[in-house]
Order: sequence, then C-alpha cells, then structure tokens
Amino acid sequence: ATRNVDVIHADFAPECLSLMQRRLPDLKWAQMDARALPLADASVSAVVEKGTMDALLRGGDDGWHCMLQQVIRVLKPGGRLLQVTDEPPELRLALLESFPWQVSFKEMSIDAGDYDVFYLFLLSPFLEGERERDGGRERWR
Repeated sequence: ATRNVDVIHADFAPECLSLMQRRLPDLKWAQMDARALPLADASVSAVVEKGTMDALLRGGDDGWHCMLQQVIRVLKPGGRLLQVTDEPPELRLALLESFPWQVSFKEMSIDAGDYDVFYLFLLSPFLEGERERDGGRERWR
C-alpha cells in the first residue's frame, strides 16, 4: 500500500538550513522555532528531534518545556516523538516524565569519534482517558 507522507526537515538557524539545502536540495526544508511550531493542532504523525532539546536545556531557560508542549499540541492521537541525544536517561527521564506520556529508551553504541554512545527516547502521549493516578504515579494502561 502506498502512503502519502509529507516530511519537513526543519532547523531554527538560517545558516544551517542554507547549508543543508545545498547538500540535500531534493528535501523539503523550513525554518521553524520548536518553541512555537507553525503547525496546526493534531496535524503531525511523528516528530524526530536530534539535539534541539539538548540546546534548549543548555540555554538555561524553559525553552525545552515550550518545545515539548508544542510537540504534544501538533501530534495526532497515537503520534510519537523520537529524541536522539547524548544525554543519558538519569539526566533526561525526569524531565520527559513530567509530561503526560509514556517514555521508553534505548542506548546505542557507534564508533563516531567524540560520541560513541547515544540514546533514543520514544515518547507516546497519553490519549484522553488513558492516564490514571495510582499512589501519585502515572500508569500506562
């Protein structure tokens, strides 16, 4: 079966976009601020984020929080967020789990010079009515 998939490659920095457009001209590129996504509510099936939350966390403000709120807003029911980061679960999980979603992660190893270990976090927002309180902890049904 053929699926109609629209993929948008986005970055905040115009310089990065210009470079990537020259390297990969056949792809669709757009300048976007992850803290204020110019996308309709529930319009996206999946978001892949590599390093954006890392940069926002290092910025020292609540930009990472705004980004995650925006992702939840634009994801369709059943949508997913995939994060790629060098930040281990002991640093990242508490932040991610402060939002209403199920989080799973996997450590990956590659031989890539400076970073030989990275982490994949898969986030699935809770659907309406799927969250329960159980002794102060949220459970996935």
